[in-house]
Amino acid sequence: STVTDQSYAGEDDIVRPLVVQVDIESEGAVRRQGDELVIVLPKSENLSKYISLPERKLPLQLGLYLSLVQTEEEVVLPEGYEVKYVPIDTSLENPFFTFVRTVKKEKDKVVLKLKYATKKQLIQPEEYTDFRDAVSQVVESLGQDLILKPKKK
Repeated sequence: STVTDQSYAGEDDIVRPLVVQVDIESEGAVRRQGDELVIVLPKSENLSKYISLPERKLPLQLGLYLSLVQTEEEVVLPEGYEVKYVPIDTSLENPFFTFVRTVKKEKDKVVLKLKYATKKQLIQPEEYTDFRDAVSQVVESLGQDLILKPKKK
């Protein structure tokens, strides 16, 4: 992947969120499957590392601070293609985090919005199974890709 452009807004304002815009070109982000194009969407490798154990004997430290990550991604449809499949909208609310992903089809693009807000910094061993199940749902949701098909002539 290559970053082709980037910009920042709000870096001098401690009250408002920092806004980062990055334009990326990636050859590996699209693969052909017959006549269709599969757009590989960002996955959740970072979350997966937290649930690699079947159980825990010690608490799991998620970070020093509670965090909020919000992203918006646009996939511009190539000429001659239309959407065949979009990932389903997902909304999870639990004691550990809030996760929301929405996917909206527009005329010539697909807009994906994601929000992930942590509620706890430390997961106790007795909470780990529930935490692991919740993260598994996020990983499954983020495992879905966008599929485009040729427009009918």
